[in-house]
Amino acid sequence: MLKMVNGKWAIVSKSEGKPLVYYKGEGKPSKEWIEKEEKRIKYFKHKKEEKVMKTYKVFAEELKKWKDVKNSAVKREAGKMLKALDKGEVLAYSVEHGEFTIFKDEMEFVQAQKGKGKAMKWIKVEGKSIDGQKLNEAFNFKGAVKHGFLDKFDKPYVDELEKKGWEIEEFILTSKGFEILIKKGSKRVEYIDKTPSKALKQAAKKAK
Repeated sequence: MLKMVNGKWAIVSKSEGKPLVYYKGEGKPSKEWIEKEEKRIKYFKHKKEEKVMKTYKVFAEELKKWKDVKNSAVKREAGKMLKALDKGEVLAYSVEHGEFTIFKDEMEFVQAQKGKGKAMKWIKVEGKSIDGQKLNEAFNFKGAVKHGFLDKFDKPYVDELEKKGWEIEEFILTSKGFEILIKKGSKRVEYIDKTPSKALKQAAKKAK
């Protein structure tokens, strides 16, 4: 969308009104310039979304040991399940299916990894912390930015949710897309979108 910003013509974001590119020529930009720049903006936006999805696909495929798991929701779930284990039982996480299974002992876990079981990509949940962080650790914005899940410019959406009294309980990648679960007291609401930023923005905008 073309708009005059601080005395200069610029193409701005329809949703936020933020300038995306300024026109450096004299007068009002031509229709050709506008179409060219809009195509370029759409191209790079698509590439960014593509990169996010690729990053998470590669990230999931590269999980080899429990210490490689950084997803806060997975860590919290593991923390809850570890507390319920009986002596000798083994808790394992399937990278292929994104789910936990409790094996009665070490031998059963070893057997589960043989034959067709290899496709499950089992990793053993070891210890009650990852790099010193508790497994039931809540969502952390700085951590999400560090691991490429969110961008530092997404902080206003997190602040908006906190201002409204909402807390981010889970923020994960599922088969449906990027899923964010927020809670306020006993109330819980879920939002899903194709990128983490869009899911977060949607939650901040719609949550009352």
